[in-house]
Amino acid sequence: MAFLEKKYREFKEEDFPEISDISVEQYQQLRETEKCVLIDLRAQKERDVSIIPGALTPEDFEESTSRFAEHTIVTYCTVGYRSGLHAKKLQERNLPVRNLVGGVIAWALQGQKFQNRNIECHRVHVFNKNWNVLPDEYEAVW
Repeated sequence: MAFLEKKYREFKEEDFPEISDISVEQYQQLRETEKCVLIDLRAQKERDVSIIPGALTPEDFEESTSRFAEHTIVTYCTVGYRSGLHAKKLQERNLPVRNLVGGVIAWALQGQKFQNRNIECHRVHVFNKNWNVLPDEYEAVW
């Protein structure tokens, strides 16, 4: 996890330092007390492998933004770079947004669930074998 957080901090500092972070643990706590919406910023081929349950595509979110007026928006991708850039755009629109540190890799490292077509799975799309730091019970796809 230290490698993942180090990489995340490097690109956050340069490209979206003003965006609030949220860890997997903090997200789990937040959704117990507040309405949240997850937006998956990965490419369709990555989402075809699996998603975090309940996550929306950016397109689905934009089609019904007003539906989420009372929600905290949490963006995610594989490690947090693409989602951080998207969070910056949402923040410029004065939307309450936070970026999931470590993305789906951190989600897997915390033993959280994924789904594919509403069925629980343990497959996760990562960039390549160098980014396969997933626990043994998860299958990395690239």
